[in-house]
Amino acid sequence: MGRTRKHTRRRPRPNPHGILVVHEGSFGFVRTAEGEYFIPESKMAGAFDGDLVEVAPLPARGASGGAHADRPAARVLRVVDRAHDTLVGRYEVAEPFGVVVPEDANIPYDIFTMRADRPDIEDGSLVRVRITTFPSRNTAATGVIEEVLGLADDEHAAVDVVIARHKLETVFSEGALSEARSAVLDEDGALASGYRDLRERFTFTIDPADARD
Repeated sequence: MGRTRKHTRRRPRPNPHGILVVHEGSFGFVRTAEGEYFIPESKMAGAFDGDLVEVAPLPARGASGGAHADRPAARVLRVVDRAHDTLVGRYEVAEPFGVVVPEDANIPYDIFTMRADRPDIEDGSLVRVRITTFPSRNTAATGVIEEVLGLADDEHAAVDVVIARHKLETVFSEGALSEARSAVLDEDGALASGYRDLRERFTFTIDPADARD
């Protein structure tokens, strides 16, 4: 009886994954376990700066990397995990839309909202928009306005922009408040444990009344 050859099906090699870093609001790079890839602007597939993406290497003849030809080119196949669900940007009236132009220059996608949903927002306002649909090859990004931070020339709005861009917490969590409520003032115990008593010294702060730190 002749021997039969066993055929084993090879598993397809997984595509590289990495974080997309956009430069100058156009091209980008993705560093993966297989190495770093250059992503042309036309191959972003709607991915944002900071997104975890899956990439597919491009054929060498199609890798027009220019000054970045030392790194292989690739295209974004899909976004595995989004880094942004909200963005801060300048609101521009373009009936019937209110278009949000991101403050972050490395995100080159405008977010379209319906002007009728928030007709009270002034042209040029700084807003925070929640993205409901991310951009694709055939569709623009859409969203809804969550908060108006102020006008672009308002110096106080600049602080709110930083807070919103970096998603900093501005309200204490219930756990923190509960811990604060249960705190006990124990002067004798503090001194016994090595703390110095500076209560007789004159102390002041240079922070203004509206300081946020």
